[in-house]
Amino acid sequence: MVRSARVRPSRGAFCSLLLLVAASACRDEPAAATADVPAEDEAVRSPYFARVQDDIQQLLRLVRMQPDNPALRLDLGRKFLEAGMPAIAERHLCHALRIDPALADARVLMARNFYERQQIERAVRLLLDGIEIDEAAPLHALLGAIELARPNGDRDRAVTSLDRALELDSRCVDAAYERGRVAASEGDAEQAARLFERVVALDPTHLGATFNLAQLARRAGDVERASALLATHRRLSALEDLGQLDDPESVAAYVALAEMWIDGGAVEDGLAELRAGVARHPEKPILRVRLALALARVGRHEEVREVYELALKEIPREPMLMNQYAWYLATRGGTAEDRQRALRLAEKAVHLTKGADANVLDTLAEARAASGDSEGALAAITAALRLRPGDAGLERRRTRFARPAKEGE
Repeated sequence: MVRSARVRPSRGAFCSLLLLVAASACRDEPAAATADVPAEDEAVRSPYFARVQDDIQQLLRLVRMQPDNPALRLDLGRKFLEAGMPAIAERHLCHALRIDPALADARVLMARNFYERQQIERAVRLLLDGIEIDEAAPLHALLGAIELARPNGDRDRAVTSLDRALELDSRCVDAAYERGRVAASEGDAEQAARLFERVVALDPTHLGATFNLAQLARRAGDVERASALLATHRRLSALEDLGQLDDPESVAAYVALAEMWIDGGAVEDGLAELRAGVARHPEKPILRVRLALALARVGRHEEVREVYELALKEIPREPMLMNQYAWYLATRGGTAEDRQRALRLAEKAVHLTKGADANVLDTLAEARAASGDSEGALAAITAALRLRPGDAGLERRRTRFARPAKEGE
């Protein structure tokens, strides 16, 4: 049982206690080097190293300059954990705790790493030592979660730790989530829902809380809410798989998720994702273009036109939209009116980009060729090649445009 009140030692004794506890926490670890560079084979074995390699290199440079900066050691340890290199991470986190034994974040990361490697007693000891030094909500929250998860765990101590974490910080997401799970398992749906709602309010990407809220809604007979929450959970899970969960409302997240679903055959889901992205970011032309391309891919050409025409009304001077729509109209083999519309859009896009974009000049060449102006097409593609010499695609189109121009001489 964690005591909420205790006799405090004198200042000198307290400092000695900190050093002893820090040494105890790390007594099984080798002394941390000034900076650790992963061996080449270790980096290759870790599939996640490339994601954080630049961050690690930058932090290593800073640690070499400030080897006893606990915040830098903490950040470096966290990055090595993300890279899948726990042994190196532990050395840096342990070094941080030697400098600052009350650094709760370092202690939590180490304890979680121990727990995930089935070193449960070591994790618990590390957390209890930290609580004795200086209580912090994350320490109590993780201790409670471990006690709940491990076989024959002390459930009373778990609940006490989680409640204490919430007393210290009512915004502690981990404590609120685990306490919600306890309430749900005890049949207290009302308290569980309140806690899970708090978690989602603090962290809208929390998968566990979202799923549990869906389950509670389903049991309460609220089918509509349960379905909406499960749809959110599905989206968040997919974004986690794509590495986009940190910013689920970003343009990149909408595009990546839509592509994944469309490529997997869930076309309507992908289109719905792109439409949601357009609604969320109406000023971003790339989402409109992606939506139009996806519609064209499945043959819904009337909707393609609707997307582009609406986009040009709402973002009237955006050359990307003009260029993409002009290419679509010029290459699809539509009506004479379509070809003239393509030509006007391409000319305006060239004007807006001051003739400095090879892709836009390429589109102008296609639009001119579709309208029967082979000489104009040849002139536009030649201008594009001056901006991007040696481009194989532009060279092929130049050859194609040159033939009709010669035949007309």
